[in-house]
Amino acid sequence: MDRRVIAILLLFVAIGLWWVSRPAVPAPSVPRQPPAVAPAVAVDAVPPSPVAETALPAAEPIPKTPPKPRDLTHPLVPSTIPGVTAPVNSNIDAASSIDFDKISAMLRDYRTLFGENPVGTNAEIMTAIMGKNSKGAMLGPPEGQSLNEEQELLDRWGTPVFFHQLTADLMELRSAGPDRTLWTADDIVR
Repeated sequence: MDRRVIAILLLFVAIGLWWVSRPAVPAPSVPRQPPAVAPAVAVDAVPPSPVAETALPAAEPIPKTPPKPRDLTHPLVPSTIPGVTAPVNSNIDAASSIDFDKISAMLRDYRTLFGENPVGTNAEIMTAIMGKNSKGAMLGPPEGQSLNEEQELLDRWGTPVFFHQLTADLMELRSAGPDRTLWTADDIVR
């Protein structure tokens, strides 16, 4: 070993020994104030309160009901989130309902493996579902449904499905419907 390296090592050892053996510096003390004490008041000196004389009715006990378990049989409908209502959709037909059920099952399988839904855009979600995940699990696309060249899941009219992440385990799906334009009256939401 080079003499300079040995000298530097010895210097570090000396500094370390000095640091460990140096006397501890006491923390600065802050003078403590005694707690404020309210002056004593004689019980006879306080006039009786008219509120204290009236008896209040006994409060009814709050019933101890266990919280309602989340219904995850259909994870796309946020039925148990306060302030969030399930979308009302009269546009859904039997074939679209089956498509959404298949997507729901695909998301359920992903959530079972990873504890939460995949996140991101349609292409990012489908990439994760198609095997680019930490476990290499290939969970999609659903049978009978296809992807476009950007790897986005398409609805039955050839338009990418819109994934809206509500919580870690709830996702809303939106199909553009027959007019192939999102956010119009014929959209299918679930």
